[in-house]
Amino acid sequence: MSIRRKAAIALLGVAGVIAAVVVSVAAAGSSSNGPPQLRVYGGGNVGAGHCTDGPNVFCSDALREFSLLAIRDPNENVTYGSFIGADGRLVRVTCIAVSGNVAEVGGVIVSNPDPSIVGGPSWTFFRDSGQPGSDQRDGISPTFFDLPPAKPTCSKSDAASDAFGDGFFPLTNGDISIQNLISQNG
Repeated sequence: MSIRRKAAIALLGVAGVIAAVVVSVAAAGSSSNGPPQLRVYGGGNVGAGHCTDGPNVFCSDALREFSLLAIRDPNENVTYGSFIGADGRLVRVTCIAVSGNVAEVGGVIVSNPDPSIVGGPSWTFFRDSGQPGSDQRDGISPTFFDLPPAKPTCSKSDAASDAFGDGFFPLTNGDISIQNLISQNG
């Protein structure tokens, strides 16, 4: 195994641990007093050789691991968080839109193996299919990119688009949660 591959695997492991801690802290605060929030969080993987379930079928020959924490505070009009993708890409979350059980999460690419897209926008869709262990698997879409200086935007109509027609990879392992906390007052 090459040093670069070992470093990438180690980076994903560290990122997964950090994401788990951050998600635990975010989830633990859901019953405290605080502003309303929209939260999308989770992590997992899709095994090699899986395809999306949309009309524009997309298949991947690689293991796709990810971790995500995205929070929107509508009172302060602020969105923040991070998304770490399978190839070591790091996205600073700047927008979230939800339609039903699907969230579109967009942001700015801050680190990527291909430096030409650093600073550009990225969008990924996440499907929350219910409680962990249910028959329906949560899902993640392919990730969409644009080149700088384009800016990320998220909309409810995009979230309702079945990931622009590409659909979702069912998670092999992991869980995604979409929470709309209207009131955190106990």
